[in-house]
Amino acid sequence: MFRCQLFIVVSLFICCFGCFSGDGLNRAAVEGTVTLDNKPLEKGFISWFPLNREGPTVGADIQNGKYKLNKKNGPVVGEYRVTINGQPVPTGKKIPSSMNPAVMEDELMDPVPAKYRSDNAGTMGQEIEPVLKATVVTGKNVIDFSLDSQ
Repeated sequence: MFRCQLFIVVSLFICCFGCFSGDGLNRAAVEGTVTLDNKPLEKGFISWFPLNREGPTVGADIQNGKYKLNKKNGPVVGEYRVTINGQPVPTGKKIPSSMNPAVMEDELMDPVPAKYRSDNAGTMGQEIEPVLKATVVTGKNVIDFSLDSQ
């Protein structure tokens, strides 16, 4: 009886360990820099969309021009369309608030041009030609992006 109980406990442990040891995808670590007009992008977000639509879309914060995805949360090995969004900054103009038009607020604008951003990603079923592409290989990847505001 004891051996049967031990067998069940060990079997459950192995099953649970296997279930939480990863998602089984061939992921890779990716890190790099993002510059806009040769200056580090202060804050933003980078997204990786698999071109073959196999594997998850992944993303990371950009801080002081740097981003990093570890292997556990990184992209699956393959070809990607990459989008980059910056943190909106004040333009210096005042505009009516969308919540209360009687109140004026700072107009905000993403410093990253639309051609690089996720709002240029198209809609479901609509193919667009990626502006930024990257290839992720097995192991550690260092992939830098140099954006131009013009």
